[in-house]
Parts: sequence; C-alpha cells; structure tokens
Amino acid sequence: MLKDTATRITNAETDFISNVMEQFSFTKEQAAHILVAYRLLKVVTLQANISRYILKHGAFWEKETMLRALQIELQ
Repeated sequence: MLKDTATRITNAETDFISNVMEQFSFTKEQAAHILVAYRLLKVVTLQANISRYILKHGAFWEKETMLRALQIELQ
C-alpha cells in the first residue's frame, strides 16, 4: 500500500513536469524547479488518489507566473 502511494506521488510529479515542459517549453530542471516552488508556496495540492497536482488557481498555469517561480531561490 505504501509502495502504491509512492508510485502515485512520483507519477504526479512526472506528469506535472512533463506538462510544463510540453506546454511552455521549459527544460526538465526548470519544470522541476517550478513544481518545488509551487509546493513551497502551497499553490498546488497533491491528489495522490488520481496521481495529479491540482493548482489552487488557473493563473499559476501561465508562463509569466512560472517565470516568476523560477526566480524563487530554493533551500
């Protein structure tokens, strides 16, 4: 059961990163940075049962917003 949950979390991360790369032409590293920044800012929610990250607002799915997320220094 724990393995299934871990797989769903990994799938959600992979899906988010792939979608950002495909739709906004970011590199894999940039897309991963955006996901981490969004998690730190708590603007995405993990829905592990469906293997997806859900945005709190559609404005976070805009390139300009993602460019600002890239400027956030991660610790």
